[in-house]
Amino acid sequence: MARNKHPEETVAKILDVSMRLFTEQGYEHTTIQDIVDALGMSKGAIYHHFKSKEDVMDALIDRQMEKIL
Repeated sequence: MARNKHPEETVAKILDVSMRLFTEQGYEHTTIQDIVDALGMSKGAIYHHFKSKEDVMDALIDRQMEKIL
C-alpha cells in the first residue's frame, strides 16, 4: 500500500469537504459516508486521520479558532 507523503494535505481536504457538507446539510445530517463519497477516498483513509465525525468537527473548530487567535 502506498504511503501518503503529505498527510497534512489529506487532512486539509477532509476538513474542507466536511465543512462544506456540514454547512450545506447540517452536522446531524452528514455522515462519514457522505464525506467519503464527496472526497472519493476510502473510509479507511478518513479513519486513519480522524476517529469519528465528532473528531472531524473538533478539528474544524480548532482550525477556526486558530484563524481567530
